[in-house]
Amino acid sequence: MTGETNIERVANRLRATAEPSTLESYASGYDLGMQWASERATWPDLKTLAAQSREAWFKLQLGPNHSLIDFLAEEAWDCEPPAGSIKLAREPFVEGVVAGAAYIHDSVLSRLLVRP
Repeated sequence: MTGETNIERVANRLRATAEPSTLESYASGYDLGMQWASERATWPDLKTLAAQSREAWFKLQLGPNHSLIDFLAEEAWDCEPPAGSIKLAREPFVEGVVAGAAYIHDSVLSRLLVRP
């Protein structure tokens, strides 16, 4: 036995069948989604994105005041935030953003009800 855990074996097997650029794009989006959710998201924005992550979706539509728009413009797109609503097609980077944000949402949800 090599000491490799079951989950490591599964990850190695799946990695062999995945496109490296797809994995990198998803991972980059996931990290940015977690960062946005941890540092900049408002509760309504995060709650909406987490709910959408649990539904079938083809495009991510963000309203004109959604905090993710400014964040992505600064951190990922290196441009001025677009005016108005935007639609982002479902692709690995956007899937990662949604999944990373949903992870933070789920991690903090039970703690929001606890008063310090």
